[in-house]
Amino acid sequence: MQVISDDANIIFSALISGKSLYKRLLTDFEVYSLDYIFIELAEHQPTILAKTKLDITQLSNYVLAVFSNLKVLPFLDSL
Repeated sequence: MQVISDDANIIFSALISGKSLYKRLLTDFEVYSLDYIFIELAEHQPTILAKTKLDITQLSNYVLAVFSNLKVLPFLDSL
């Protein structure tokens, strides 16, 4: 099954919660997102770190697991 998301909030919710359910969903399915998710992730990193229940090492491992399966598409604004 493929899931396409242009809403970084879904990914952010998963990162903040650290729940294994999100990790399983995001790694078991083909998940696509636009490339600007990395910009948004960098901008909101302090908020994610402040709100997560994971320590920095756990969060890093969780992010790697989630993003290892994420397919990133280029955002091509009307050319």
